[in-house]
Amino acid sequence: MSLPPRPSSICQTAWEGVFSAQFGLFHDEPVEVRCRPDSERSLYFTGGYDYTLSWNVWLECASSGCHWCQFLERIFLKKLTQRTDEINVRVGWWRTWVQIVSVVLNGVDVRFRLHTTEDDPAAPWIKDRSRMPHAEAPHVLTMARAHIEECIRSHDKCHAITQYPIGSAPLPTRLIDCSDPDSLRLIETDGNMRGSYIALSYVWGPNSDQTHCTTEANLPSRMKRIDGAILPQTILDAIRVTRELGIYYLWVDSLCITQDSTRDMNHELARMQDVYRHAYLTIDVGSAASVTEGFLHDRRPLDTYNWLPFICPRRHDGCSVHEPMQAPIGRVYWDAAVGDRAAWWRAEHTVSDTGSFLYLQPTSHTVARGWCLQERLLSTRSLIFTFEIVQLRCHTLTQNVEGAPHDDRYDLPRLPEATFRPDREVVRGSDEWKRISQVWRDIVCDYSRRSLSNPSDKLIALSGLAGMLAPVLGPDYLAGLWRDSLLMDLLWESDMGSSAPPHRFVVVGVSRWSNQLLHEQYNLAY
Repeated sequence: MSLPPRPSSICQTAWEGVFSAQFGLFHDEPVEVRCRPDSERSLYFTGGYDYTLSWNVWLECASSGCHWCQFLERIFLKKLTQRTDEINVRVGWWRTWVQIVSVVLNGVDVRFRLHTTEDDPAAPWIKDRSRMPHAEAPHVLTMARAHIEECIRSHDKCHAITQYPIGSAPLPTRLIDCSDPDSLRLIETDGNMRGSYIALSYVWGPNSDQTHCTTEANLPSRMKRIDGAILPQTILDAIRVTRELGIYYLWVDSLCITQDSTRDMNHELARMQDVYRHAYLTIDVGSAASVTEGFLHDRRPLDTYNWLPFICPRRHDGCSVHEPMQAPIGRVYWDAAVGDRAAWWRAEHTVSDTGSFLYLQPTSHTVARGWCLQERLLSTRSLIFTFEIVQLRCHTLTQNVEGAPHDDRYDLPRLPEATFRPDREVVRGSDEWKRISQVWRDIVCDYSRRSLSNPSDKLIALSGLAGMLAPVLGPDYLAGLWRDSLLMDLLWESDMGSSAPPHRFVVVGVSRWSNQLLHEQYNLAY
């Protein structure tokens, strides 16, 4: 048996060793590795491959162009406390739902998530899929549409909380008619129209240009035509996604609410929970810090990420055989994985070095904004555009549209089914009632850490969620607290670890204690 021809980018030692062993991915025996010679801490992972090499040879191979040795040098050289005559390298994998490989060099451990593209020869053996470089690519939205249709067709939990069949939900007061992209306009439904529409959840951003907003003066002309040239990129992208998904009505607060009319504002804000709850889908724009940025822009090309060749196991009668025998060579990308080493990895390496180290835990601008919390929790389905991936979140599960696994540990909790079912009675003091009370406290803890452009929106931006939980926890809602659980709700403490100072203002008619609660970022004290 012979190995495939060695690429010039890998040294002979690595090719005949760790690469021929396929990074130990198919070795099943458990392994214990001591982190450092003087440490009592050990790592326990599965299988793997280990070898020893002199320090000088390692660095010579790296300087000669070996990508594996350069990879190790870039990761570990700064972390090693002292130079030794030899280095010991151990590569093993963790028994998780995604392939996480641990590389331990002289006791220093770094974990990586392996992924490849769908059409790569390595795809049958590498479970995870690389994110697509173009968020606006037609096949990305085609896959999103397939996931949405699967949710509508087969998710019993989502069906149970849906009040109206698809296409028969009451439409909001105003919507953008996107049926003709060259002739956009506002329509008014008078509360009598039914159908399907998409809602937009996004961050306005600091000092955003408000010239596109609907006012009492321009409302009549907007009913005839909206000039697309004045719309920010995020709204233009949302219009495009709406049409691609086969829906022709879009709700955007800045256009569908008359921004200079207190009467219209109060009327529409009171209906906010229905706007998001009854939407066919919410587009959640987490990748844009401002409405001017848009969210369908290109991502960083895959070629700029760490990648290494992968000797594919040969197949025999449809089954993989773990013997590299003139097998094809694939390309596998290595990103620093979520784990206890991710923090120092982020601190000491640039984005171009790390790739998407938070691939399993996507970061998002909308998770830091107050209004966006209820917009996501109230939505039946959300199509979330993050920095790296596109996700579909519904009340059954969250899926990465582009094929990468999702780590549920980092998912925002969902509202209990009973909150969507006013016909379902929950006995006060029962275990279910206590669980829902705890959900509310978790929501308020999360909300207290979020920011608002207008601090006086603090209660308003949570009112939709309060309205949803009122049939269970109400009816007496006291500015973030409930009369029936008041004593328990008052057991909170300020989160002293928060670095962001809260906004200060006074809510008229609210007690001093509740005003203090509204300002603090806090944790529950029980």
